[in-house]
Amino acid sequence: MSEDVTAVSMQVSEKAAEAALSAFKSVLDSVGRLFRELLGMEHDRARARAQMKAAKSGSQAPEKTKPPNVSATNLTGIKPGEVSLKDLAENARNTGEALSVAQNGFSQEDRKAIARTAKKYGIPVAFSNTKGKNNLYANVRSGDLPIFKQICTECIKKKIAAQPETLGNFKVHP
Repeated sequence: MSEDVTAVSMQVSEKAAEAALSAFKSVLDSVGRLFRELLGMEHDRARARAQMKAAKSGSQAPEKTKPPNVSATNLTGIKPGEVSLKDLAENARNTGEALSVAQNGFSQEDRKAIARTAKKYGIPVAFSNTKGKNNLYANVRSGDLPIFKQICTECIKKKIAAQPETLGNFKVHP
C-alpha cells in the first residue's frame, strides 16, 4: 500500500515540476521576445537618426546596419553550456546566487549531453569530481536548478528510449 502511495506522489510531483517548467519556459520566451522587440525598436530609432543626419548633411545613409547581437552571455554575464567551476562560482557570487551540486554522479557521456542541452536552454553548468572517483558532479546556480532537473530528466528518458536492453532492470523479449 505504501509503495502505491509513494508511486502516486512521485507521479504528481513530476507532473507539477513539468507544469512549472513549461510555465517558466513560456515566461522566459516572452521576456526574450520583449528584449528583442525593445532592441529592435532602439535599432530602428538609431537607423532613423542616421538617415535624418545623413539627409541634413547631404550624403546618403547606409542601407542596412547590423542589428545588435544579444545572447545569454550579455544578459547573465556568463556563457551557457559547460563552464569552469571557478567562473560559475564567481558569477554566482556577483549575482548573489548560491551554487547547487547535483546529488547523483554522471558519466562522461552524460556530461557531454547535459552540456549540449544546457547550452541550448541557456544555462551554465560546471562539472567537478572527487579524487579517485569516476563520477562527475554538476554544479549549477540555484536559479537554474529547475531547468537543470528537466535537462537530467530528458537525458534519462533519451537513454531509456535508446537502448532499454542494456539496462539491468528491463527484460527484452523478442
